[in-house]
Amino acid sequence: MIDNVNELLVQTFLSGHATSAEKQALREWLALSEENRAYFREQWTVWHLSGVAVQSDQPVFDTDHAWLERHQGMEVSEGRGWHIMWHKVAWRIAAVLLFLIVPASAFLLGRKVGVPDSSVHSIETYSGTHSKIVLSDNTVVWLNSNSRLECKPNFGKNNRTVHIYGEGYFEVARNEHLPFIVETSQVSLRVLGTKFNIRDYDYDDFERVDLTQGEVSLYNASYEQEMTLRPNERMIYDKKTGIMRKERFNVTEANLWVSEQIFFNEKPLSMIASDLNRIFDVKITVAPAVANKKFYGLYNMENTTVDEILNSIAATGQVRLAKRGNEYKLY
Repeated sequence: MIDNVNELLVQTFLSGHATSAEKQALREWLALSEENRAYFREQWTVWHLSGVAVQSDQPVFDTDHAWLERHQGMEVSEGRGWHIMWHKVAWRIAAVLLFLIVPASAFLLGRKVGVPDSSVHSIETYSGTHSKIVLSDNTVVWLNSNSRLECKPNFGKNNRTVHIYGEGYFEVARNEHLPFIVETSQVSLRVLGTKFNIRDYDYDDFERVDLTQGEVSLYNASYEQEMTLRPNERMIYDKKTGIMRKERFNVTEANLWVSEQIFFNEKPLSMIASDLNRIFDVKITVAPAVANKKFYGLYNMENTTVDEILNSIAATGQVRLAKRGNEYKLY
């Protein structure tokens, strides 16, 4: 039974008016029992889904203890690391309320619900992490490291529009009456229900869409270009020329990263370095003289280090490797 004093303490924290002493008192109260933590989870959900919550600038939880556990009615996502944030126009919820870290693996819990009408739902990953998300329309998205997915207001109600920065693999739930639309920096993609990978990192010279199942329609508003993809077809958008082109590809390459694989297929060394920086959160620089040299390789992220990958590249004799601390140079 939650007494009036602690009920008021929870409401004060959620309203954004808790003092440092009240936040500490809340931490201690949450540590006392699962009943207290369950009550807080319930109240937190009500506040944030109703759109009345405000930002708390200090986390109330110790993420090392990660008290959020699996329970009925929650969606679970797994991966190498997780970070998820909900945004309103003028505030950001403390991210520590939404993620937990467990040694060797991580589990992110979040209700499969629609986004409040006035809100933008933003899911973000950082270097060395990726996540699996189930949207309110049952679409599944795997979000690669250093990526962000934004769902437009009223997502799942009168639209299914998202914007992606970085890379994601989509398994879109079919809805004949409400197309699923993915927007990138240059291209708009429209589907009813299909599976595809889309990549648009800032450091890439090309934007790419790989279709594994179904059909997608693509449109580039800047150059008024249209294109339709079918399975085993890839769209490549050249960011320098603004031209979209289509080619065939091996469908197994589309989402190897989802299964913890790193794959380079005749990729320039400069792009390999950028990918490894993002995946392993390190700093690799490449000398201009070797930046365009191309390499092929397949590695398992779970049991391969960045040193092993770089050493295998250097072992080809085409480049040399130098290391100082957490910084690497290929020349």
